Order: sequence, then structure tokens, then C-alpha cells
Amino acid sequence: MSLLCFNQAVEELQSGSPHTGFRLLRELADEGYETAQLHVGCGYLLGHIGSYNVKKDMKKAITYLYKCAKQGNQDALHNLKELRKNVALDDYVSQARAEIPTERIV
Repeated sequence: MSLLCFNQAVEELQSGSPHTGFRLLRELADEGYETAQLHVGCGYLLGHIGSYNVKKDMKKAITYLYKCAKQGNQDALHNLKELRKNVALDDYVSQARAEIPTERIV
């Protein structure tokens, strides 16, 4: 979980092997790397990361954004707040909370 691995994932996304780049980002996100969680969450939310298409998945988007926001990332928190204005998120947030072992949920 390092900046070097994150940079490698971004390079892969931009230089012809986007599937590998997204897989690396997802692995970093699953290991708890905040910036990767933000990118993966936004990718699932928007249906793409850069020019690489990702299947839209609201549950996965919310899960990654929630994990990221829980670490204090203001961009992820902002995205979740904006989503809340437009989508009933209670079920998604409840599912995301259930998947994250925590002592305190923000």
C-alpha cells in the first residue's frame, strides 16, 4: 500500500493496460489506501475512470466512498452528501456499514 503502487496503477490506466490499472487500484482500495478508495468509488459511481469503462455499481461506489470518508477524506464525504441529495442512500449506507468493522461510524 504505497504511493509507488498507486502511481503504477495510474500509469497502467493511462498507458494501454487500463484493466490492470483498475485491478491494482481496487487492490489498493481493499487494503485501505484512501486515495485509491476515492478513485475506485468514483469509478463505480460514474461508470468510468478516465477512458476506462467500469460497470456502474451504486453499492460498490457507496462502499468505497464510505470507507474513504471514514478516514476523513473530504472529497469522498462531499460525494456522499451530494448523492444523498439525489438518491435514497439509506439501504446502501447500511450495507456499507455492515461490511466495515468499526468501533464508531461517522
